[in-house]
Amino acid sequence: MTVTENIIQANPDLNGLFSVNDIGALGALIAIEASGQDIKLVSVDGHPEAVAEIQKADSPFIATSAQYPADMVRVGLGLALAKHWGAETAPAEIPIDVQLIDRDKAADFSW
Repeated sequence: MTVTENIIQANPDLNGLFSVNDIGALGALIAIEASGQDIKLVSVDGHPEAVAEIQKADSPFIATSAQYPADMVRVGLGLALAKHWGAETAPAEIPIDVQLIDRDKAADFSW
């Protein structure tokens, strides 16, 4: 919240803000709403509290990029077990799907 307050004060023409996680974005949201400015907020995680804020028609919080922690754990455990059972190599990259959750998708979203 304090960081966002400073950003808003230093940038009076600010139109949008990206947060690296939803919990931080919820603090930024407090500062944005207190400023009275029209600043849009987007974030990453798909946290239930963020999704609830996005559903509010007048919220500056307009989207979050949902990650799927259960999928991340499954892939991580699979790699760990493969290593434990003797695998010597692993893929250089393992993509995990993400989904942009905006007001249209928020009501139906859950991890």
